[in-house]
Amino acid sequence: MESNLMYLSSYICDITPAIISLANNAEKKGWAESHAGNFSIRCPGIKPPEQSCREVLLDFPIPELSNETILLKKTGVRFRDCQHLQESSYGILRFAKGGTKYQVWHGDTAETPFLPSTEWLTHLLIHQAILQNNLPYHALFHTHPTELIAITHRMDEKKETLMNQIMQTMHSEYERYYPHGIGFLDRIKPGSLSLAEQTSRKILRQPLVLWKNHGSFSIGKDLHDAFDLVELANKIAQLFLLIYPGKTFQEI
Repeated sequence: MESNLMYLSSYICDITPAIISLANNAEKKGWAESHAGNFSIRCPGIKPPEQSCREVLLDFPIPELSNETILLKKTGVRFRDCQHLQESSYGILRFAKGGTKYQVWHGDTAETPFLPSTEWLTHLLIHQAILQNNLPYHALFHTHPTELIAITHRMDEKKETLMNQIMQTMHSEYERYYPHGIGFLDRIKPGSLSLAEQTSRKILRQPLVLWKNHGSFSIGKDLHDAFDLVELANKIAQLFLLIYPGKTFQEI
């Protein structure tokens, strides 16, 4: 119904402060060097703009995204610039019926068309998986948390269970935030379909997934929830590095 729809301009006005807060916090923590990191939000119930919009075909259809609207950080935008760029730091895409293409509802400018972030495929496949399983998550957050990346240099995928067993003993809130532990994937090419597929399969059970030597990907009901998962895990990684300097998980 019309009364349940939000005008696009109203949504942009409401969501931009939350995006700036996320970007500023990540940048201050040193998690967002150069162009590192991205975010997306599934945002249903937005009324389309009155003007015609550019259409883009997807490389392959994603039927679950039919008639879905997703906000996504622009490629090349630094987190430290979001405060200055405001609503120009992201785009809003509306996916057509059948999930074969999308319209750019927000993000195109006279100078440059909207281009999605590097981890575009991972965002799309995770949103697809969330919709397939009817889960209450809307926000996705990828960043480069320093201490979490550091501990991934000391392990491989076979040590995921051991990592969770040890990290659980180091903080009383661990089980509350990660009831099924933190996920871990070995080094996979950034931006690849393989990385997207493997992350989307793992993250539904483990809403925070570490990428070896790269960073983390988290999901939440909103951006704050997705950020919290990374923040606590990085604190635990800091504790591990302080208590067991130079040690691997299997050496403890």
